Amino acid sequence: MTLDPASIGSILAFDFGATSTRALLVEQVEGQYRFIGRGTASSFLAHPQNEMMATARQALYDLSAVTGRHYLDPQ
Repeated sequence: MTLDPASIGSILAFDFGATSTRALLVEQVEGQYRFIGRGTASSFLAHPQNEMMATARQALYDLSAVTGRHYLDPQ
């Protein structure tokens, strides 16, 4: 199965760093990819799996505040 790059409308990427976790949103606008926004959350050097999920969720909430979009179900 091949994926046509032109069919990808949005890219949501995470960067888990030593001191912060970032959620980055890139979208296709007028045929070109553009950086839309970034959400950040504090993290620690050691990343237990449950902490990584919590910081990813917090970074998404921060990205929601920046973009005005909702990425997570509030449950």
